[in-house]
Amino acid sequence: MPSGSEKDVLRIVAEEGGEATLGRLIRSFPCYSGQYTRCVVRSMATHDYLDWLAGGKIILTDKGRKAIGMTEEKFQALIDEKEKKEKEERKRIIRRFTPAMVGSELRALRKVQELRQASKEDLSREMDISTAQASLLLNALIKRDYVTGGLREGYQLTPEGRSFLAGEPLVPTRTAQPLIPIRR
Repeated sequence: MPSGSEKDVLRIVAEEGGEATLGRLIRSFPCYSGQYTRCVVRSMATHDYLDWLAGGKIILTDKGRKAIGMTEEKFQALIDEKEKKEKEERKRIIRRFTPAMVGSELRALRKVQELRQASKEDLSREMDISTAQASLLLNALIKRDYVTGGLREGYQLTPEGRSFLAGEPLVPTRTAQPLIPIRR
């Protein structure tokens, strides 16, 4: 049966979705030396609580999961939660580093809203562009999570796309003022 520090290592690997690296484990235990953590992992791999792969990846085995009293359902819930967080983080990074929406993307988004369920051909016909260009615009909108769908079911707005269009800033309609006031 694993000791206290061995159970700590098993818990960290479980919280990481069932796999971690030695570097991650060493950073998780600043009170232990890297050499001690490495010895603990090697010992646990020898006793089949962990698998230590050649590439450096450390994977929790069923024996290790049972040793910390974690059920299969709870373990799967941890993995699902971790994947969800990673997906949200990827979306956040993509949105942060994606350049501002260009006019043609905005026009395409409005057309998809207008058509409710649009194909690439519908979009190209409505916008008077090629299907290749319509495909590029739809892919850009899919990356932003504003549109979902595919060839068979067509493309439609996502809740993010609808909220973007609802909160879209209005184009100013006032007349331009001269930069230098005219004296009369």
